[in-house]
Amino acid sequence: MSAPLQATTVARQAGRVERGGLSVHDLWPPLLTFALVIGLWELAVWFFQIPLYLLPAPSQILETFLARPAFLLRILTTASTWPSPICPIACSMKCPAASSMAPRA
Repeated sequence: MSAPLQATTVARQAGRVERGGLSVHDLWPPLLTFALVIGLWELAVWFFQIPLYLLPAPSQILETFLARPAFLLRILTTASTWPSPICPIACSMKCPAASSMAPRA
């Protein structure tokens, strides 16, 4: 990288830090990617006529949550407690890949 270009890049990064973080210029690539993935998901479900029980379209998910907001709250409550009953089972299982990578005494 040339010196003038590097100085410009450093100045821009310093300006972002002084302003408090991310700018719109930093946020548009992930937002565009998110919108593209959601759009392709919706298009794939419609085009391939994937059954609702197999893969619901994003619009169907949003429609369900808007029609029944309490359902979303119940799912979030359940999701926050999900790992606790599974953890003892998962921790007690032997994973061949993990045991072969463990340091030997």
